[in-house]
Amino acid sequence: FEILPQFRIDSNLRGDVLIRCSDCDFYVHKAVLYFASPFFRAILDGDWKETHPSLHTISSSESSVDSALTRSEDEEQTDNSPVEADKAEKQTNTEPGSDTIKEAERRNDATRSQRLQKRDQNLVAVIDLTEEDAATFQDFLCHVYPNLDLIVTWINIFPLFAFSDKFEVPFLRRACTTFLRASLAGRPIDAMALSERHGIEDVYREASRHVLDNMPSWAQEELDVLSQETLLKLERKRTWFLERLLKLGLANPARDYECHSACPDPQQCAKLLDVRWHSQYAAAFKYGPPQPSIIMRHLRELDGNGAHSQSMTMLACQSSSKAWVQSLFDRMYGL
Repeated sequence: FEILPQFRIDSNLRGDVLIRCSDCDFYVHKAVLYFASPFFRAILDGDWKETHPSLHTISSSESSVDSALTRSEDEEQTDNSPVEADKAEKQTNTEPGSDTIKEAERRNDATRSQRLQKRDQNLVAVIDLTEEDAATFQDFLCHVYPNLDLIVTWINIFPLFAFSDKFEVPFLRRACTTFLRASLAGRPIDAMALSERHGIEDVYREASRHVLDNMPSWAQEELDVLSQETLLKLERKRTWFLERLLKLGLANPARDYECHSACPDPQQCAKLLDVRWHSQYAAAFKYGPPQPSIIMRHLRELDGNGAHSQSMTMLACQSSSKAWVQSLFDRMYGL
């Protein structure tokens, strides 16, 4: 994992809030955090330990950076003035306790102290989130910073949803929900698990339709991510659907259907509808176990290109037969 350059200690526009996440340090701007989440706003507004950086010890990573800077400055001074180094060496040999060397050491110590003090003074808060994943926190920063872009995927949506709920980030939750609505058809079981866990009812209902459509084909390992309560609901829904489907197979349009009052031949219309109904019922089972979406298309909408699709020449007869079929289907499934 690599921290983005603008969140590092050596960034040109380094933030004034230090966030310690796992083993990584993020330097974030207070204004961005303040408006991103009520959680961070409460910390930055309150008189907490986090808002007193002087109470926090300097991390090892910062100390190593300062040591590296000090070493580089010393090496640069040595390389740029070899003559002065020779003179200093001679002076050291002749006068081991000279005031010049002591003054140089004092200046170096003072410079380093000023740099450390300036760094600490620039921090307005130090927040420890050691239990959070650094990659997830950086994804959160990519979402709240206007010059960065967060790409939500099936890989990071689970921790992002958990982070948004835990730290009250409503716009991050909205971005994850938008991704779920657009992508639930690809992984409906994961979408159903997430929507159940985080209370997104419309996604839960839509994902359940996709799961029920292919219920016999799902492996048990895939269904294990769902709760026992959800699995029981799916099983009951599947059983209820099959029971209603069997009852639909007993429908007899030739006996029960009555065409509109202006129909020239009601018995012929009833006979044609009966043939079309049973042909569509058989087509729904043609390619495997019945699926709710296919049953809806074949039976409720009578969507087919068979010979009986255009048998009713009068538009009024076609509309009347379609309305009767839809009413039968809706009563059976409680739509």
